[in-house]
Amino acid sequence: MKTKVYLLSLLAVFFTSCDSYFSGMDIKNEYSPDINTVMSDANQYPSLLSGVCSSYWSALLGWGNEAIWPLGTVSDQYAPGAGNFNLKTWSYYDGFDKPEIDNSNEDSTFPKAIWYDFYGMINTLKNILAAIDNGVVYTEGGQDATYKILANTYFLMGTCYTEMALLFDQCFLITETTDVISITGESLVPASSVQSAALDYLDKCISICEEKGDFANLSGMFPNNTMATGGKLKQLANFMAARCLAYFPRNKEEAATVDWNKVSGYAKNGLAEDIIATLPNNDYEQWTLVQNAAPTGGWVRIGMRILKMMCPNDANAKWPLPRDFGSTATLPELKSPDHRLLTDFIYTPEHKSPSGTSFTGYTNYSPYSLNRFNDYATDGNGDEFLFTKVESDLIYAEALLNTGKTNEAVTLINVTREGRGHLKDITPASAAEEIIKALYYERFIECGFPYPATSFYDRRRTPVDEYQLTTRSFRQLPVPCYELKTYGLESYTFGGEKDANSKYKF
Repeated sequence: MKTKVYLLSLLAVFFTSCDSYFSGMDIKNEYSPDINTVMSDANQYPSLLSGVCSSYWSALLGWGNEAIWPLGTVSDQYAPGAGNFNLKTWSYYDGFDKPEIDNSNEDSTFPKAIWYDFYGMINTLKNILAAIDNGVVYTEGGQDATYKILANTYFLMGTCYTEMALLFDQCFLITETTDVISITGESLVPASSVQSAALDYLDKCISICEEKGDFANLSGMFPNNTMATGGKLKQLANFMAARCLAYFPRNKEEAATVDWNKVSGYAKNGLAEDIIATLPNNDYEQWTLVQNAAPTGGWVRIGMRILKMMCPNDANAKWPLPRDFGSTATLPELKSPDHRLLTDFIYTPEHKSPSGTSFTGYTNYSPYSLNRFNDYATDGNGDEFLFTKVESDLIYAEALLNTGKTNEAVTLINVTREGRGHLKDITPASAAEEIIKALYYERFIECGFPYPATSFYDRRRTPVDEYQLTTRSFRQLPVPCYELKTYGLESYTFGGEKDANSKYKF
């Protein structure tokens, strides 16, 4: 007889006993005594949804779960100088054989924390949708405004499942109609099914926003009025759907099968502004990987691979660092045709690895710190970025490029390439391979720092071989072993393949 596991009961245990996973979450425990009262009172829904927004922000940017940050080093966007958050495990240097993800240790936070963070949010969202299906009505000023709850809940459900589909190879699909008592190990579905569910929820959100127009949305969602109107919510939903499609491939072969016409349809209606929190702002103040890469930060710097991309003709831009790069070595200041080396980064050779944490190849990790996205780093004041309009525009540019609209694509690429980088080397007459290389270059420089997973998604799917993930890098995450063991399933993992990417020469 197969072991039955009640996932939401398991989640309830984590809510009460694993503060490291769920600290700061404004999410009700389904199994607390007053859950039926809470879910029958639609006036509670705005605060529940606001809590999910805060939890989502924290899951993507926060430091406490230790789980998202390794995606920034496995993609060579950041370089670590210490073992904190298991970052150096996934960093590449000359001759280094990357290991598999340790999915045999039940106490390991990676990738377990990500898994339970998102299922905690999904649990709340599915309860709201189920209650509305059962007749609960949300009113404002005596008028039925349930559509606002539905639009936001559909958006957040689609957003959570987007991230699950992009990160994990398989998941449970828990929806408003799921009978949780019947869930078994056989209920796991492939990431492609999760992607389809995410898009379905996002489409439902978009449909409501189109039907209801630019309505005044619920307050207290994402900060800085990002979701203040139906129009803005619609932009967010379109951006998320474009991400869900464009970032899904695990390798460049899969990327060739993406429906770029569909991506274009979403992306052209994507973000019109950056998604930021101006700090201090309620629960959105975080100690992020961006903050830790600032000149006043800790033990993270700009990856040497990024600097090598920016300084192709400077012999001092070394990547991968040689094994004999010793503890007394310091790389000199670099020269780049890209103006952003001077504006977005800062040469800080005085920052050395903390005592006792050095290791071959990255003793000094990198002489450059991040000088962008981190004005809040020293005192908790300033703008904390999550997603940017440039990221949305570059997804659209990639879709245009893959649907034969080269002129429009190049125009979007050059907004930052010329405008911020002062580079004027790409025109519609440029070779196709040079244009796509320029597009991904812009994505790494412009989009890869706020949310560490973005550069991971780009590395694994790019058609530019020299920009691919390094040998033996994992390309997706397994179901955590704790979950597998509970369901009586065999543990498995990714990464460490001996012959992976052998054709890529670094």
